[in-house]
Amino acid sequence: TASDIHDRLKDLGAQVLLKTIHALEKGTIKPVPQDNFQASYAPMLKKEDGRIDWTLGPEGIRNLIRGLNPWPGAYTRWEGMQIKIFKAEITSKEKVAELPGTVLYSIDKGICVATGKGSLLITELQPENRNRMSVSEFIKGYRIAKGQIFD
Repeated sequence: TASDIHDRLKDLGAQVLLKTIHALEKGTIKPVPQDNFQASYAPMLKKEDGRIDWTLGPEGIRNLIRGLNPWPGAYTRWEGMQIKIFKAEITSKEKVAELPGTVLYSIDKGICVATGKGSLLITELQPENRNRMSVSEFIKGYRIAKGQIFD
């Protein structure tokens, strides 16, 4: 996830920064100005960027979930409640008959949801105003059934 990468890169980045500062002080490296024509701009993320579009393929949705963890977090709605999704696995890249966002099945390991080009198994989530939890914990307190829709 983005959080995992952040934690690994902060230590590596600090080491490289110190080496670079020392090399600049010694004169062993020469600064090179950035070519602004090759630079790219990444806009600031907004909470709305985390809304899951179930018409996408399972890989795109899984990457959204991984890339937006911890902030702003990927989310969907179910029964009028916002649910943040923290972990999911691709179960199929083959098109399924059900509409995107439809619950295909629910087991202790996860909730399988149809996507635009396959299916995804949600394994860790956070219902609105609740703590993060596994799907097995979620289905003990919420009745989720085949055919219900995430939107």
